Amino acid sequence: MDSSVNAIVPALGAAGFVLVGIGAALHAWSGQGEGRWRVPALLSAAFFVGSLLAIRSGGALGFWGEHTRNDWNNQIFLDLLLCAGCAYFLLLDRARAVSLRVLPWFLAIACLGSIGLLAMLARVLFLEERAGIRRH
Repeated sequence: MDSSVNAIVPALGAAGFVLVGIGAALHAWSGQGEGRWRVPALLSAAFFVGSLLAIRSGGALGFWGEHTRNDWNNQIFLDLLLCAGCAYFLLLDRARAVSLRVLPWFLAIACLGSIGLLAMLARVLFLEERAGIRRH
């Protein structure tokens, strides 16, 4: 990607994160309904495509140099690991409740980061919907 796109993508991501976070906090979405699993599934797929573009330009391990460059890059990497770990931990009981094998999903998260985590969330929501489990 060129530098102008690289400057816009994080701003759009941050704006989307803030809008969805505030909307969820204000109960704009009830958390109920069919097809909720489609949102994290779509985000996982879209982020996967974006990651393929990054891999094409920087290689499969291009992220490593970005996370080992300085103290801030180390901090960002550790923050991402902690966030993924917290989300995985919070999903475990729900995943087990719908008989999802969690170890393969942990490996997916360890290898793919948010792509794997969003896919796991989509799968849990799909299985809950199929089982008729309602969450408030």
